[in-house]
Amino acid sequence: ERLREEVVKACNESAEAHHAKVTELEKQVEQHTKDMESKVKELEELEELKERLQEVEADFEDVSSKLATAEEDIAEGSHAYEDQEKLLDVLRKDIDELEEQKEEVEGKLSLAE
Repeated sequence: ERLREEVVKACNESAEAHHAKVTELEKQVEQHTKDMESKVKELEELEELKERLQEVEADFEDVSSKLATAEEDIAEGSHAYEDQEKLLDVLRKDIDELEEQKEEVEGKLSLAE
């Protein structure tokens, strides 16, 4: 009987130790699962950030292209304005010369009359 009690006691202690070990392993697995879920979430967030970065880079390229086009348009407009100013100067000189010629012709006409 005493031997039986010692065997039962030893078995119970072994079962308790085994149960404690299983419980500890379950806790470790649970923690590891939480850690992995957290890592997966971080990776998903990183993927979303990468996608957003690509969108922002595309938008940046688009805006840069539009800016370059606008700068070219401004430069062309500036050149066109300068060309118009030169043309106006030439026309003003032509008008001045024509007025002088008109006055000369009018003067000669009045002398001829």
